[in-house]
Amino acid sequence: MKTRFATRTVFVFFSVSILVSIARTAETVAFWAFDEPVGMYPSSVLSDQSPGDHSLVLGPGGGLVPGRFGNALSAEEQPPIDLPPGSVRFGLEQLPTPPDRTVAPMSWMNARFAALATSGEKHLRQEFAFVNVTQSDLNLGAFDWTVEFWFNPKLWHSGDPHGVVFEVGEGPRAENGRITALGLSGDRREFILVNWPSRSKIAIPTDAEVLKEAGNWAHLTFTYEADRGRLRHFLDGRLQADVEPVDLKALDEGEEAYFSLLRDREWAFPLPGAIDEFRISRGLVYTGEFDLPGSLVEDPDRGGSAKPAEVKHPLLFAADSANAVPVNLGGRKHLLIDDVLFPVNQGVTFRPVPPERVELVFEVEGSFRKHLTVIEDEEGRIRIYNPIGRSDRLGVRISDDGVNFEIPELSEIEEGYPNITLADSTGTPSVFIDPLASPTERWKMVSGSGERGIFLFTSPNGFDWTRCPTAVLSSWSGSQTNMFYDDQRGVYVGYHRTDLGDTPTSKTERRFVMTEVDQLSPPWPFEAVSQAEYNRAAQTSRLDGNRPWYLDNGPLTPGGIGIEYPTVFSAIDGFDPESTDIYVPKAVKYPWASDAYLAFPCIYYHYIEAGPPARQALAEESRKRGSGPIEIQLMASRDGINWVRYPRPIWHNIGRMGGMDIHQTYIAHGMIRRGDEIWQYSFNTEEYHSSFRGGPDRKGVFRLVSQVDRFVAAEAPYDVDAVLHSRPLVFTGKRLSLNVDTGASGYLQIGLTQGNGRPLPGFGLEECVYVNGNQQDATVEWLESGSDLSALAGQPIRLVIRMRGTRLYALQFVE
Repeated sequence: MKTRFATRTVFVFFSVSILVSIARTAETVAFWAFDEPVGMYPSSVLSDQSPGDHSLVLGPGGGLVPGRFGNALSAEEQPPIDLPPGSVRFGLEQLPTPPDRTVAPMSWMNARFAALATSGEKHLRQEFAFVNVTQSDLNLGAFDWTVEFWFNPKLWHSGDPHGVVFEVGEGPRAENGRITALGLSGDRREFILVNWPSRSKIAIPTDAEVLKEAGNWAHLTFTYEADRGRLRHFLDGRLQADVEPVDLKALDEGEEAYFSLLRDREWAFPLPGAIDEFRISRGLVYTGEFDLPGSLVEDPDRGGSAKPAEVKHPLLFAADSANAVPVNLGGRKHLLIDDVLFPVNQGVTFRPVPPERVELVFEVEGSFRKHLTVIEDEEGRIRIYNPIGRSDRLGVRISDDGVNFEIPELSEIEEGYPNITLADSTGTPSVFIDPLASPTERWKMVSGSGERGIFLFTSPNGFDWTRCPTAVLSSWSGSQTNMFYDDQRGVYVGYHRTDLGDTPTSKTERRFVMTEVDQLSPPWPFEAVSQAEYNRAAQTSRLDGNRPWYLDNGPLTPGGIGIEYPTVFSAIDGFDPESTDIYVPKAVKYPWASDAYLAFPCIYYHYIEAGPPARQALAEESRKRGSGPIEIQLMASRDGINWVRYPRPIWHNIGRMGGMDIHQTYIAHGMIRRGDEIWQYSFNTEEYHSSFRGGPDRKGVFRLVSQVDRFVAAEAPYDVDAVLHSRPLVFTGKRLSLNVDTGASGYLQIGLTQGNGRPLPGFGLEECVYVNGNQQDATVEWLESGSDLSALAGQPIRLVIRMRGTRLYALQFVE
């Protein structure tokens, strides 16, 4: 988290010696804070924090460095790389210069800009639309305007060339001189403003001594008062120049208009230094000399925690504590999702227990995306969030009983979708309630937004959302992020898709990486990975040939996440069928037991160019399928990092349900508890992925009902006894409670021994009264000793569990 000066919210300052006059009518046109992380890759987005949404893309000719407040933009070039072969669309094949042009189209071979917005270069992938700058007030002309920024110059040397602050052009880029540009002379004695429409080239004197000295941040301001033709320049709030009146004019509208920071239209003449908090305003922000402002960022700590994390129950089975003896189980509920507490067993298998029933809740019509989140609000109502409408905006449905969902009237943002909660595109949302946040930011959402990166949104109620202007991750969001607060580690955990992996046939193999942060406020920690490091990683893992991975989408669209964060979810060679991957893991920390993490990955079985011809035949368009079906499996973990997957029985299968023939299932992120039941929800559709069916295909949201804590069972066969031996443990409480199902003809017994394995008189295995039945709270008792274990609390013991025809789901020592 960055520390900033107090936000300036009232534009009036007074000084002992100077009465400052600051206009109240100025409106921000664009404001770039450059607070994305140092080391951020080219093609990543530099967010505009104003309503104008003039986002820029970082180029190979620029980089982020420590700034006056947070970070800053420099014209320092990115490290050189060897470019792999590829396509024109992704900038990896150079098009020739057209006959009517003098400059070759942009590609990774020649894209040496520092920061750019362009309406041209349509041959390249552009997943978000730049604002045409000649149609906006970035096209400075015959109106009052203010340009201001902080500048940290490099040390001056005699013979230095001039440097460009910004250049606005009608386009086509570098094909003409129709520009408005501001630059700094090589001797740093003056700035030069070029305005082609008025045929003006204006020298603006400045303080060269200040601008020749490296390492000191200077505040530079330029104002233009149109009705008087008055152009003025301030350095650190002091007037430097009040030049002769000039009649500036705006550029004509250009179809290929562009805006370049720190370099000109040919990516030459870099500004010698770094700039921070660059703001352009319509109107006169300053009408006279002024005291230096603090940071212009309105709320730099937005999204952060209001109180410190407090870990009351650290993980028992994390990597650094997994072998602790004895296990300090205390009164924690222990789910038998694996054998970590019972490393020795005879005849026991750990098997998933799919939901007992699946029922259609509502059928879906219109634009309704598959990335669902289900959450219980503060009033106990159930909300389902997902992207809806033409632009994938966040919609919500609400229910009291989990079956009947209402569509609330919240907005008029898009006709036919009154339950849209905000205007921003949020195609991959993960909504959760943050226990450490202030009441005004208690609701959080992490989502890709407008294909510009992954952003944090905050809300007091889950209906009124505010986007933090800087991305938390400056990467393309390919699928739903899964986020939650981990109360046993005191961190926020996120799982995010990467498409860097390759199948054996060199197709995309989806994988998910993990982030861990102790504060949600952006940006999150990031360390760039070099091309050499990528190439070394490719020696042990199948990776796409576009390395570094930012090359994937071309120079004008952010690349996806690569190997900057550890991969946690992926297909397993030799375990999964070839060309099978994880679409979304749907990972949660289970709220009703300690040390339990569950994931419900959407497993995508590919048809196209996958496996032998007999498998690929399923992708033939005449078969009316598509690229493949998707099912839900179950995974379990003790720390959210190391996972075990249970592929069969399938947690949520395809096939006939709710009167539909389902071929894709996407379970919602999150779960609801009602009494002794756990409810999950799933978006299911008759379509295959990338369907050839041509419709009409039905789709709906289904409810999946399980008994509480019953996700994996330690299962004993029907025809023979099976035994579990525990590690030494220490407990608190008076009795041992089991969540168990023996059926009518199965049974379970438990014997207690000392930590060293010696018998405990009165608590032997043969003395344990049979546990028989299907119960969520079965008390273990012994013939002579009864069920009271309080005399053994606090001392190491072991459990020996013998069972037959039984499923054991959970155990807990309770009062």
